[in-house]
Amino acid sequence: MRNSNTRKIVNGSTSCRAVIVHYINQQDENDFKTGLVEIGGNSSHNSLLNFNYQKDINFPYGQFNLTLANDRDYSQLISPGDWIGIYLTNGASDVANPSESLRCLGNVGRVQKKISIANDGTKTTLWQVSGADWGKFFHTVQIVVNSQLVEDQIQNISIISQNKLLEGSSSNFIEAFIEYFLKSKPAPSNFGLDAIYKKIVMVPDKLLSYFFGEVDIDEPDLFYNILGQKITDNSEYEKAYNFTLNTLVPLWTVLKTVSNRVVNELFLEMSYEEQSIPSAGVERPTVFHRPYPFALPNCEVGTIYNNQFLDLDCVPITTADVIESSLGVTDIERKNYFFIRSNMVGSGLGASMGTVPRTNEYSLQRYGPHILWPNTDMVDHGVGGVEILKVWTEMLEHWYSKNHLFENGNVLINGNPEIRVGKRLDISGFYPDKEWHNSYYIEGYTDQWQFPGFWTQSLRVTRGIAHKGSEWGFIYDVNYEHNPKETRSVKKLGTSR
Repeated sequence: MRNSNTRKIVNGSTSCRAVIVHYINQQDENDFKTGLVEIGGNSSHNSLLNFNYQKDINFPYGQFNLTLANDRDYSQLISPGDWIGIYLTNGASDVANPSESLRCLGNVGRVQKKISIANDGTKTTLWQVSGADWGKFFHTVQIVVNSQLVEDQIQNISIISQNKLLEGSSSNFIEAFIEYFLKSKPAPSNFGLDAIYKKIVMVPDKLLSYFFGEVDIDEPDLFYNILGQKITDNSEYEKAYNFTLNTLVPLWTVLKTVSNRVVNELFLEMSYEEQSIPSAGVERPTVFHRPYPFALPNCEVGTIYNNQFLDLDCVPITTADVIESSLGVTDIERKNYFFIRSNMVGSGLGASMGTVPRTNEYSLQRYGPHILWPNTDMVDHGVGGVEILKVWTEMLEHWYSKNHLFENGNVLINGNPEIRVGKRLDISGFYPDKEWHNSYYIEGYTDQWQFPGFWTQSLRVTRGIAHKGSEWGFIYDVNYEHNPKETRSVKKLGTSR
C-alpha cells in the first residue's frame, strides 16, 4: 500500500562518493604501500553514475557494484584486492544538514570496461567495479587442519582429534576464534588448535587512518584492528561443546557452528561504538553475537535470553518516507510444536536427549503440526543441562508461537544513513493516535543510488508489530481498533461442536 502523502524521491537530494585505497605495486605483493583515489562527492572526478549494495543478516558479506563514466582509465587506478569505502548522504530533501554514511567498506573483486554499440552506431563506454564488503574475509579465511607442520609446508592434512572436547560457551568460542585466526594470539589450551595452519590477514598501509581517523594502536595493519565486537557473555548458561574441526572450511562456517543458533544470532554489520579503537563515534565493522532480540513485554522468562525487541536500536521514519511497501502475514511462519534435542556431550555414546515438548494443542488440531526442532551441543548435562533446555524451549515458544501473526515483507524508502541489519524500523503515521507505530526487524537491505542524486533503500523486514511505548499488539488488531470500517466484514458461521 502506498500512502497518498508519500514523499517522492527528490532529484539531486543525495550524493555518493567512493574512496579507493589502491595498492601501488601490483607485481610485488610484499609491498603494502598504497595511494588514494577519490571519485564523486567534491572530488574533481565526479564520474559516479550508479551504486548498488546488497546486505543480508544471514550471509557474512554484502555485495556492491559501481558504474563509472569513462573519464579516466580506471584499470590503472583500481585493481582487484584494493579496499574501497563508499559513502552516501541521506536522501531526505528537507534535512538542512545532511549526514554522510560509510555505507560499504569493501574489497574490489573485479574491474571491467563495458562497451555498448547502439543500432545507430553510437558507442557508449562505461567502467564497472564490483566486489564484496569486509565480511568476505570471514569467508575467504579458510582453516587448514593438519597433524604435522614443517616450516611453511603442510603435510598429512587430516581432521583434528575426534575425541577433543572443547569447554566453554558460544561467546567464549566466538571471541577466541576471532582472536586466534585474525590476530597474533594463542588459543586457550582447551581448544586443541595447536595443529592448525593459519596466516594473519593484513590490510594496506594507513587503511585505518583513511577511514577511521588517527589511530594509536599496536600492529595497525592487522585486519583484526578494524573490528568491533558486540558479543553477549553467555558463559553462565552454556557450558560445553563437542566440536570437530573439518579441514578447509571458512572461518565463518566455524563461527556459525559454535554460535549456538538455537537461541543466538551471529551477523556482521557496521556499527557505532561509544568507546572504540580506532575512534569513538565512528561506524566500524562489527561482529554481533547475541540472544535473538525477539522477546516482547509479556515475556515471563528471565535471564539474558529475554532480549527485548522494543529495546533494539531504532530507525524512526514516517509513512511520508515510504515509497512502496509489500507487507503481510504467511502460514509458512506458523509454529506450534517446540522441542530442542541436545547431544550428550562427552558421553561417548552418541546419545541425545531433550525436554518435554511445548505445544499449542488447538493449533495442532486446526492446522496440523508445524514443528520447530533444533539441535544443540551447548549444554553440560552434568551441570543444569535439563533446566537450561527448558528455558530455551520456553524462549522458542515465546519467540515463534505467534510468528504467523507478525507482518513481514519489503519496504522501499528514501535513503536513510541509519539503516543497518539487526536494527528495528519504526514507522509512524499509520493511525489516528500518533503515538502508535509499526515496528519491524531489519534482516536485509539494498542501497540503490543513481546519478544525479536518487538514493533509495529496499528493506527486507520481519516480526512486524504495532506498539505505543511498551504497549503492543498485532498490526491487524490495532488497525481494526483504529479503522473499524475498513476490515472484518466477515459473516460468522456456526460450528458443529
